[in-house]
Amino acid sequence: MVEAMLATTIEHVSSNVDPYKLNFPQKVDQCASVGLLDEKLATFLKALNGIRNKFAHRLTYSIDLFELFSLTESAIQAGIYFHPQNLPGTMDQAFGRKTPRTLLSNLFSATVHTLVDRLDPDFRIFSEFFSPPD
Repeated sequence: MVEAMLATTIEHVSSNVDPYKLNFPQKVDQCASVGLLDEKLATFLKALNGIRNKFAHRLTYSIDLFELFSLTESAIQAGIYFHPQNLPGTMDQAFGRKTPRTLLSNLFSATVHTLVDRLDPDFRIFSEFFSPPD
């Protein structure tokens, strides 16, 4: 979803770049180069992609709690908005009540919402992603 959002954004703002010939980090860099993503958000998205790649390419990969907490801190620094009930204040609060899978799911959801706000504040580009089928 995140990669599709970046590709769609590039299509709308850069007529001379084919986003489907770019890998994920290149899409992030392209969006950053035209001022749509700041450095912290670009860095966070690349870190998130690294986690995604680990899950996709390693059958037995399980995210380490400290890696997840670090990724969450990076997300907060990048301006990813979390609903207060999903925002861990400490390691104990973060992992005492929720599983890493739940926290990672919350992180992806918050990332998508933040990207919609940052890349398409008028909701013209991404309406196709969230519209009910005909």
